[in-house]
This record gives sequence, C-alpha cells and structure tokens, in this order.
Amino acid sequence: MEFGFWWSRSVRKKIVRGFIVMVCAVLAPVVARAGSLPDQHPSSSRLANEFYERAREGWFWYQDPVEEDETDAVVRPVTLATLPLEAWLDPAKYRSLLKRVPIEQEDLSTLPAGMLRELASAKREAALDAPTPETVKTYIIAQRAVFKRSEDFTSMWQLAMFTNPQLDFATEHPTSQFGHDVEAQATQEVDERLLSSARANHVGLFFFFTSTCRFCQEQSKILKLFADTYQIEVFPVTLDGQGLKEFPKAAADNGMAERVSLQKVPTIYLAIPQENFLVPIGSGVMTFNELRERVLTILKQRPQLRRKAGDS
Repeated sequence: MEFGFWWSRSVRKKIVRGFIVMVCAVLAPVVARAGSLPDQHPSSSRLANEFYERAREGWFWYQDPVEEDETDAVVRPVTLATLPLEAWLDPAKYRSLLKRVPIEQEDLSTLPAGMLRELASAKREAALDAPTPETVKTYIIAQRAVFKRSEDFTSMWQLAMFTNPQLDFATEHPTSQFGHDVEAQATQEVDERLLSSARANHVGLFFFFTSTCRFCQEQSKILKLFADTYQIEVFPVTLDGQGLKEFPKAAADNGMAERVSLQKVPTIYLAIPQENFLVPIGSGVMTFNELRERVLTILKQRPQLRRKAGDS
C-alpha cells in the first residue's frame, strides 16, 4: 500500500517563506563584511574618472605622508639627574649630551672625577663652537669646579706628607737653598771618602792610547792629575809601542785591546783585578770632573754591575 502526503498551497508557502528567512539570516553577516571591504578591482570607468579629476597630479604622483606636528611632542629637559646610567660609566661617549646639560644650579663638587673632567671639556668645546656670554659662563663654572677639586687634592697631598714624613721627599732632599747646600756638602764628603778608599780597594785604571794621538796626549795630562789627586794607580797600554810624557813606561798591548773589543783611543777602563771586574769609563777626551763623576758612578753601582756580569 502506498501512502502519499499532499500539502495544501498555504502550507507550501509557509515552508518557502521559512527557508528564505533562514538563508537571509545566514548570509547577512557575510554581505555586511563584504560591503565594508575596499573595492580591490575597481572598474575602468572609475579609474578613468579619478584620472580626469586629478589629471594635474599625473600617473606617477607620490602623496607625501602627513608630518607630525613637532610642537605636539613633549621634549624632556636634560639634567645631570636624568642622564642615562651609561653616561656615568663612560661620559666621553655622551659628549654631545653633556654640552647641553645645565649646570648653574648643580653641585659639581659631588661629581666623580671622570664625569667632571668630561663635563668641563664638553662645556669648553661648546663655548668654542658658539662663543656667547651664556656658553662661556657655563664653561667658567665647570672650570672653577675643576680648579677647586685640584686645590682640595693638593691640600690633602700636603697634609699626607706632613703627617707621614717617611713619604716626604724633602726630608732626604731639602728644597730650600740652605738645605740644598747642606745636602750637597754631605754628598761631596761621602764621594771624597769613596774615591780616597779606591786604592785600598785595589781600584785601578787601564789607559789605552797611541803616542801620535793628540787626544791621547791631552787625556794623559788630565788622567795623571786625577790619579795623583786620589792616589789611584794607572796601567798605561800603548798600541804603537811608544809611551807618552806623563806615562813613559807604558806596557805594550799583548792582545788585551782585542779582548775588550777596543774601538778607538783614548779609552779608559776601571778595573779591580781581585774581583775580575773591568768596566769601560769612556772614550775620547774627558775632563777632570767627568772622570770623577764616571768613576763614582761605577763604584756606587759596582754590586749591580758585578751581578750583571755574572749573569752574562
């Protein structure tokens, strides 16, 4: 048996209207969103209308972006308190910023030495770049702070010297003329005793020369006076077999000149045979005072020279 259902016309209309309402409810949001999107494919007639309306701009017209009003931006003033941490760690890298920092109302005495130095240098550069009463005034303020810091350091240096005499150079080397004279006299007495004891310490001088050398002839006169003054024995060595007036009984060179790598005459060596000590004093003509000072220097530095010779 077959069963068939036949709806009346009124029922069918209700079903169709319900279906249409349901479809519209589903598609309404999609249609609304599509309407809000820009037209990505404008028609040729629309493009043509825009071209004729803006013909003076041409096809390659570039629209500059709207610039922001700089007056609307809030500029934060730069002060020492608002400097970034990096500026305190390495102020040299923030030189341009330090030029603009106001310091009239700042206590510069508390700044670190590095920051104060860079700040004064930056203010000086700013005053040189734009010399105005204001920039020069700012530089003077910074420079006076530097001077004040130097004065404070100098005062503390002197106080440390006064309260710690072992650190004061003037306690051993007076700076006054009277003290300097006393020191010089004491030093001379010590030097004279050292030279006078040279003979007792077996100190001698080797004198290398040639009889025809004019410098050797003049040096022999000075050397003879020096040796007689301090009773130091001289061992004259002639390279040409002839003696000089002051040293007529000179010994002929037996190869010693080659062993000491003699370069020129006259040349004088200081020797202490018992210590196997031989050091050149100098070559050429030397005055009495030069001889004295060089002999003293070698005798005072003898321990160091012996140690150096032993190491080599």
